[in-house]
Amino acid sequence: VLSNSVVIEKGAIVKDSIIMSGTVIKSGAIVNYSIIDSNTIVSEDAAVGEPKECASGIAVIGSDLCVEKGVKIPSGAMINNDSTDGVVVNVEFSNGHKLKELSRIHFYQNVIPQLNKEREL
Repeated sequence: VLSNSVVIEKGAIVKDSIIMSGTVIKSGAIVNYSIIDSNTIVSEDAAVGEPKECASGIAVIGSDLCVEKGVKIPSGAMINNDSTDGVVVNVEFSNGHKLKELSRIHFYQNVIPQLNKEREL
């Protein structure tokens, strides 16, 4: 489902997802089984969610965020903006550790690589 003023650039893939107004999905990005709120950017070669058949849940990205180039957001992740320029997340690692809130820099430099590593195992 695509809302008004959504831009999906040539070469991007969007499947089984709800994309809200003002969102831009850049070329090479892949969005599967996700809800992406308004005015969000999914940058080049980024991936949000996983195919519905193998996803552990719907990936949810809040409004006014940018999924940086090459970043992979796993299925079941819930990422929101907050007023302190942080990122509020709902992600559980395979060891049972849960994350709720952390800085945006820490999230992109540490959490996403760890989640991607676990997905490869």
